Amino acid sequence: MNKGKKLLTSVANILLPIFFALCVGGVFLLFLGQNPLQVYGFLVQKSLLNVDGFLNTLAYATPLIMTGLAIAIACKAGIFNMGVEGQLYFGAFFAAYLGFTISGIPSYLHIPICILGGMAAGMAFALIPALLKAYFHVNEMVSTMMLNYVAMVITK
Repeated sequence: MNKGKKLLTSVANILLPIFFALCVGGVFLLFLGQNPLQVYGFLVQKSLLNVDGFLNTLAYATPLIMTGLAIAIACKAGIFNMGVEGQLYFGAFFAAYLGFTISGIPSYLHIPICILGGMAAGMAFALIPALLKAYFHVNEMVSTMMLNYVAMVITK
């Protein structure tokens, strides 16, 4: 396959699912009696073209991007870690816990301690299915997905 055709295929693989998702969403919006172009225009205007909206979009997208990268790295290594969501919850909970319990230190130390503590807690939570896989040959997909629910219950 030549380079131009490969590039065109890559672009089509990205844009076609987005186009079809917008079309399916547009059909649902029509059933609800809304104009899809107005709704999509409003979404773009409030989430990307407004400073506050753009910052909110980044705030909501960052955990999704980070968990996606974590899954991509694990899959590249041949490990199917579907528990990244639970590890994120557990790490975020521990970082927040450190944030409000530690006091009396300057912010330039406080923030890195919270971040590193959250990372350590997420890694410790990921260690559970890793040990189950290494020593008892438990399927990592099943154990990581089940531990997602454990993390949700613990952190609520």
